[in-house]
Amino acid sequence: MLGALVVVLVQRWPASYSAYAAASLLLGLTASNLDSLERYSLSTFPFLLAVAGLCDREAVERTVVTLSAAGLVGASVLAFSGVLVP
Repeated sequence: MLGALVVVLVQRWPASYSAYAAASLLLGLTASNLDSLERYSLSTFPFLLAVAGLCDREAVERTVVTLSAAGLVGASVLAFSGVLVP
């Protein structure tokens, strides 16, 4: 998923954003512990810009918001039950 977002960044955004995101992804993937890859990726602003750029139509935006809310609820339930440690 993050690799696809790097491709979107290369196509739609300045080269510096693409380089920053690619370097962040490379560092995250080569770390000894991949548990925080999502957190580090979402704190890298070019990835958020790429996702926002993909939500240009209202139907796509509604779908993304709905899936994000469902993912948040699912992660919260797993965290509260002790299965997932954020």
